[in-house]
Amino acid sequence: MAATVEVHEMGATQSGWQRDSKTVRFYATNATATQAATNPLVIPGAASDWSYTKQLRFYMGATGPSGYVASLKFYSDGTMWNNEASKVMVTYDKANRSTWGANVDTDISGANIKGATSGAKASLCISASQFTSTSTYFGGMLRLQMEVGNDASPGTLGDKTITFQYDEQ
Repeated sequence: MAATVEVHEMGATQSGWQRDSKTVRFYATNATATQAATNPLVIPGAASDWSYTKQLRFYMGATGPSGYVASLKFYSDGTMWNNEASKVMVTYDKANRSTWGANVDTDISGANIKGATSGAKASLCISASQFTSTSTYFGGMLRLQMEVGNDASPGTLGDKTITFQYDEQ
């Protein structure tokens, strides 16, 4: 039987909300999992503004793998709003951390997620780990943050997809 693997949006208390096939929204305030239309990101008058960060992590449900789960990766389609706004970018933290410190909502020095494509997947494994435990979080955390520049086009951005992948043995 296949393992029950989910993707959760993490809160500061190390608990999460299941986000498989659901939207993760960037906010101008520290809001999580509400999907509310309040506190939107706005185009700044000068320079750029950053959203609060979002952390996504794998969760093993009550059904574990017959062997193990490994090779945790993610990727995007490589566009991430290139043609919809002059300067909107999502960066991700390349540290593959499994926990985070007190400053989770400071600007991250990551990489533009456009570089993580199906041909160049980014790893969420801290090492060559094999995960077998059930009802627990595992692997590294994908930490995302959106930057909006003062030259961005007005309006609501469309949805973009980030794909999560793992091998089950």
